[in-house]
Amino acid sequence: MLSLLRQRLGAPHTLSKVAATNSCLLSTRRSFLTSVPRYEPTDAAPKKTAAAKKPASKADSKDAAKKPAAKKAAKVETPTRPKLTQEDMPPKHPGTAYIIFYTKYLKGLSEAHKPKSLADVSVLAKDASAMWRSFSEAEKQPFVDDFQRARALYVIEHQAWLKNVPSETLAEINRRKVAQGKRQISGPRPVVEVIRKRPLTNFFRFISEFRQTAEAAEILRTTEHKGHLQISRVAGEKWRAMDEDARAPYTEAAKKEWDAFNLAESANDISTAI
Repeated sequence: MLSLLRQRLGAPHTLSKVAATNSCLLSTRRSFLTSVPRYEPTDAAPKKTAAAKKPASKADSKDAAKKPAAKKAAKVETPTRPKLTQEDMPPKHPGTAYIIFYTKYLKGLSEAHKPKSLADVSVLAKDASAMWRSFSEAEKQPFVDDFQRARALYVIEHQAWLKNVPSETLAEINRRKVAQGKRQISGPRPVVEVIRKRPLTNFFRFISEFRQTAEAAEILRTTEHKGHLQISRVAGEKWRAMDEDARAPYTEAAKKEWDAFNLAESANDISTAI
C-alpha cells in the first residue's frame, strides 16, 4: 500500500515539492485574511487649475486712458470790498433851522442845567420845542438864514465829492445804505439851474406887513375900485415919514434874506461849472 502510494506520488523530491506548495498556500491564505486590501484608483479626479485672466480688450484700455483724473473743486473767491474811511464818506446834510436852534439852545445851558440822563434830554427837548413854537417869524429868521447858508455850502461840497469819489467807493457806500434800508446816492448828474424867488426889499417888506393891518382892510372896504393902489400910496407915505431906527427891522431882515439868496446863487453857479 505504501509502495503504491509512493509510486503514485513519485520520487522523494516530489513530496518535498508538494510540502512546499502546501506551505506557500497556507502563508498566502494567512496574509489575505490579516492584511488590509489596497485598491488602486481607476479614474483620478482632475485637479482644479486657476482660471486664466482674459487679456484686456483695446476698448477697455482706451476708456481707461480717456478718463481724466478727478479735479479738485475750485475755491470761490469772495470779492474784496474797499475799506471806507471818514474821508470817503459824503458830506453830511445840514440840520434844519430848528436843529440849528436846538444845538445853540443846548450850548447856551449852564453846566448845572446840562442833561445828565435820557430823562433830562427828553425834558429839555420838550422845553426847546415849546420855545421854538412861541417864536415869531422874525425870531426864527436868524436860524433860517443859518440853514440856508449851510445848505448852500453843502451843495457845493456834495457836487465836488460826487465828481471825485471813485466808483468802487460809491458802490460800497450804496451797498451799505441798501443793507440799512436807506436811499442810495445817485451818481453825478447835470445840475439844472434853479430860478429862485428873489427876496423882498425893506420897503416891500413894510408894504406886505401894512396890507395885513386893519387900516389897509378899511381902505379896501371904502375904496370902490383902486383899493390896492391906494394901499400902496398910503404905505409909501408912511415909509417916507419913518426914520432909520423905525426902518431898521425891515432893513436887517431884508439884508439877511438877500445874503442867503446871493450865497445860494453863487453855489448854483459853482455846481453848474463843476
